[in-house]
Amino acid sequence: MAGYHVSSLKPNEVSANLRAGTFALKWTEDTNKSGSPIAVHLSVDPKGFYLICQNKITKESECFDITLIHDTRTGAEVSLPRGAIENDQMNIGIKDVPLSLKWLTIYYGNTFVPDRDLRVIHFSFPSTAIAREWTDKLFQYG
Repeated sequence: MAGYHVSSLKPNEVSANLRAGTFALKWTEDTNKSGSPIAVHLSVDPKGFYLICQNKITKESECFDITLIHDTRTGAEVSLPRGAIENDQMNIGIKDVPLSLKWLTIYYGNTFVPDRDLRVIHFSFPSTAIAREWTDKLFQYG
């Protein structure tokens, strides 16, 4: 007699830290401009569908569909954008920790081919623990 197996999808369980959000600095995506970082509040909606990035100054929000996140990196795997290390404003939190350990890079878009449709979004966090948690959880949800 043949058995059967019913598969079911479980909804994402978003941690309280990601729902409440955290302070971060967003690096400008325009590589030709060397501007100052933007202070943002990052959070994930309660169902785990969207990454919400709210500008702390202008209060404008940008939402990213988490299913379109292809990769998240921090630590040794991250490639810092040109001018990030020289910018003293990016090194927030503990100053003795290298910037790459507090950095989150998100590869986001509709395609896997690195072209104009694939966005690379960079954030800097106050600590390595926060950067690692956001990197792991966003990759897991995506």
